[in-house]
Amino acid sequence: MWAIARYDLGLTSDEFYALTPRQFDALLKRKEHADTMQEFLFGQLASVTANFSMSRPKNPTTPQDFMPSQWKSAKPKRRTRRTIARKLNSIFRVHHARPDDDQQQASDGQAESNVRQEAHSGGESGTA
Repeated sequence: MWAIARYDLGLTSDEFYALTPRQFDALLKRKEHADTMQEFLFGQLASVTANFSMSRPKNPTTPQDFMPSQWKSAKPKRRTRRTIARKLNSIFRVHHARPDDDQQQASDGQAESNVRQEAHSGGESGTA
């Protein structure tokens, strides 16, 4: 906060420490407004230049088109771990068995295990 007061607002250390939080907030809001106005003026200049140049755009530009503070950035979509893993696997060309394949392999492995147990015990079912 002190750095903002010194560098952006041009206050001395004594002036900064004499401010209440509400006063400091009011100065920050005023600074943001002044920055937006300056950005708008440069946006107007760029817009007029683009609209009246030799290769003017099909749709006229507005000052807001040249104001980074006015650009609405789309929120990135929330991705699950599964979708991230799929994307990475496709990039690195890794192939994993699908869950259905895992269940099939597990049941095949259980069947093989039962066959081995029966072969080891001599095929007896355990009855006396």
